[in-house]
Amino acid sequence: MGSSVHRFFIKQGLKVWLIVLLIGVCGSVAELLATRLGPGLSPDSVYYLAAAENLAGGNGLSIPFGATGGRLVRFPPLYPAMLAGASIGLVAPALAARFLNAILLPGLVVVASALLWLAGTRKLWPFVLLSALLVASPVMELIHWMVWSEPLFIFLCYLCLACLARYLRAEIQYKWLAVAVGAAVAATLTRYVGVLVPVAGAIGLLLLSRNDRRNRILLAGSFLTVSELPVIVWLMRNLFAGSSATGRAIVVHPIGLDQVKEGVSTIAAWAFVPPTASGITKVAVLAALAAAVGVLFVTGGRADSVRSSASRVFLPWLPPALSLQLIFVLVYLAGLGLSISLIDANTQLDDRILSPILPALVVTIACSVSRGDASTRIWIWSARALSAVLCLTLVWMLGQNKAQFSEAYANGIGFNQSRWRNSQVLSVVPRLPSSLALYSNSPEAIYLY
Repeated sequence: MGSSVHRFFIKQGLKVWLIVLLIGVCGSVAELLATRLGPGLSPDSVYYLAAAENLAGGNGLSIPFGATGGRLVRFPPLYPAMLAGASIGLVAPALAARFLNAILLPGLVVVASALLWLAGTRKLWPFVLLSALLVASPVMELIHWMVWSEPLFIFLCYLCLACLARYLRAEIQYKWLAVAVGAAVAATLTRYVGVLVPVAGAIGLLLLSRNDRRNRILLAGSFLTVSELPVIVWLMRNLFAGSSATGRAIVVHPIGLDQVKEGVSTIAAWAFVPPTASGITKVAVLAALAAAVGVLFVTGGRADSVRSSASRVFLPWLPPALSLQLIFVLVYLAGLGLSISLIDANTQLDDRILSPILPALVVTIACSVSRGDASTRIWIWSARALSAVLCLTLVWMLGQNKAQFSEAYANGIGFNQSRWRNSQVLSVVPRLPSSLALYSNSPEAIYLY
């Protein structure tokens, strides 16, 4: 196995990673062009920028506007702290966010490709397909055009999964486990939902490690404890400051059927199922795709490297790299349901909220259509059908991107749109006396302009 992997890196590895990186850089160039008028801004974006400006100005992580003005509580500290660090270097936080996203997009493509390789894929075309689908995805494009923490969060999630998958190949190179812990810690400090990343990682170590039960429990418990400790300290800081831990109250309001339908519609739209389709149609399409992927994994031949690295405990026919992603997707969705039911009932299961699971789905599908030898007729036809769907999806994405890119390039995005920049009402705000109290349902826009 070792010699075959070595030969692969010598003959194909450099070419694969150069092509993958080139596709990712193309996405970065498109992002920089689309945000030529400035990165997209939403209310959350303004919170990040305001906290970064205050921190860079020596006022700590605080928000200078709105009813919650004061200490930053609603969001974890890492993302605004990174923007503040760039501000100290004489780069505006918004500009820092724009260039950070331009780095994170190819970074995500590389990390996702690493997971595909760790899953046993050795052919070039699945890496090209994976990279193109991620870069061309309207969902990935939008979140990388905005000043949001999602690009950093998603990159950290998949960096953690890739390092865990690499560690599980041999379980003797603890440097990969250490990097996974670091990525998990950073994810928890980027978004509060990041607390689910160590949970998924611990479950993965518990189910996929070849160690005996006692050592698996010890390893998983240590990973979870160390990864969650920094965010626990942050939450305690919020409580001691006289605020709630996250700026949100805990109230029981079980997730409703309408929100579940919204989540299904969002994921179905990624497979270009129109929003006007019935719920049954959406579920049927997603079920058919899942069945096709399952058939390819069950009937496709398995390379020796995949078979030898397969888990002894959990889904032995699935490579650990894909098992980890499956665990992450299930934990993330369950965590979202719990969060909606207890903390934030108004969370919309839209593209932004569900975007962290998109790379896992793309990696799994790209691996399924390339896995093993075409040894059975059902495998051949399933691979052809799924490959055709992927190609159609890529064409559809490019069509969507053209309109999305043209609008962003010409008019800007969010609060950076021309209708906000040229607003007659907002143009009056800077001329008002500083002692005058202003009341608005959008204090973020007032703060910006």
